[in-house]
Amino acid sequence: MKSHSFWATVASLSLIACNAFAQDLEDAEDEASPGRMFKMQLQTGVRYGTRDLNLGFGARGGFLLPNHMWLGGSFDYFLGFSHLIEASTGTDNYRVWSLGGEVGYDFDLDEGFSLRPYLGLGLVHADETICALIDGERCFSPVNVNAKACTLGGLLRYTIGIFSVSGDVRRRSVVEGWHLFDSAAWSSVWVFGAEAGVVF
Repeated sequence: MKSHSFWATVASLSLIACNAFAQDLEDAEDEASPGRMFKMQLQTGVRYGTRDLNLGFGARGGFLLPNHMWLGGSFDYFLGFSHLIEASTGTDNYRVWSLGGEVGYDFDLDEGFSLRPYLGLGLVHADETICALIDGERCFSPVNVNAKACTLGGLLRYTIGIFSVSGDVRRRSVVEGWHLFDSAAWSSVWVFGAEAGVVF
């Protein structure tokens, strides 16, 4: 009998807590800025990375929760560089891409503007392809590595209706497998980005 009373009490308290939580979410939605809260944000844009990462492109997507927490992810692809090999007829090409998750917090500034500091963790892949015309064209890849990296950055966003534009700056550092990147000097880089997208 006591066991039934205990579980009945737990069920009652759980129901009260669920109702209170639902009311908090409803209140937060009512106070939210239009086009931001309870919405999925998808953006795409251009990138520029230091240390010969050069021009690139990427995408970012995720959710902004009622408490202003951001949960999302991003993908970046950098064109790196391509140059002729001295004393040989051939080319040397570097490419880098990264994929990872992000967590951040949005601070409301002025009408439509928000500032988001964020932290990311993910995978970085770098590869090098050398092609030389020696007894016919031959290509090989002396560098083809994966490593784990963390990112610390900040993003300034402007939202109007369902559209948004943003710019961000981040510092990406390889935290595991960094020795594999020494030859390319890509163990730690600055990345600058500009994006445009929609809010669902």
